[in-house]
Amino acid sequence: MKTPPLQLLPAFEATARHLSFKKAADELCVTASAISQQVKQLESFVNTKLFIRTTRHVSLTDTGLQFYELAQNILQDYQREFSRFHRAMGTPSLRVGTSAYIAYDIIIPALHSFASENAPFDLRIETSEGIVDFDKEQYSGAIRIGEGNWPGLNSRLLQPMSVTIAGSPKFVKNNPVSKLEDLQKMPLIHARTQINDWETVADTLGIDLSKNKQIYFDSYLAAVGAAEQGLGLLVALLPITNTRINNKKLIPVFNKSLQIKDRGFYFVQRNQKESSAYIEEVYLWIKELFDQL
Repeated sequence: MKTPPLQLLPAFEATARHLSFKKAADELCVTASAISQQVKQLESFVNTKLFIRTTRHVSLTDTGLQFYELAQNILQDYQREFSRFHRAMGTPSLRVGTSAYIAYDIIIPALHSFASENAPFDLRIETSEGIVDFDKEQYSGAIRIGEGNWPGLNSRLLQPMSVTIAGSPKFVKNNPVSKLEDLQKMPLIHARTQINDWETVADTLGIDLSKNKQIYFDSYLAAVGAAEQGLGLLVALLPITNTRINNKKLIPVFNKSLQIKDRGFYFVQRNQKESSAYIEEVYLWIKELFDQL
């Protein structure tokens, strides 16, 4: 059996809904004869009667009732998807990539304040622990950690980065650190697979931490969760972890933070002569969120 042409469905669906060729014709702005002809064509495709016709009444057969449900679903799906398509065509969409932790702890809690401004575009926050590839993906912007000198990209500093060594209140209480050598007894939680933050800290402090128990995670969000559960010490990135520290979910083991040279949090976008007003609005909003950390 050949699949019936989709253009026959509106005539059938309207007739089945009204149980009237005339009312269906009035709704679709055609003649009752045109509606009747389209229904007959549809019946020839499905090789069965869909309506019982009498002089005064039209009713659905059992097969017609089943096909009516099918036609309704098809037309409703089409209308819903077309509405979505129409909105997408009429409303610009900005994709901003960031890590799951920054999205979860910084962006999402403040997203309602941005949405409440009725911005004339859709803001899509997409998370990934990898580096956003602007050559392969149509991202409008991204939040990156680094030196800020990525070729072909415009980078604007959100906040310089520093770090502190932190653990859960219970872990820090049960494993006090009074001198640097005490760190050599501690399990160390790694937050990023591509960068060894503990190696940087060890070099800065002038201490060997290579023989410590090492616990690895592939995201900063997971590593922070592990530290809060008391599994070990974490190199906490500042200022993005300030909220957790202020809420006493994590406790620094030293009073001072360590400055990481030439490292910061940046808002990154493609180089272009004139920045989109929409992207600029997103950047200023994210910059304000980082300034409040």
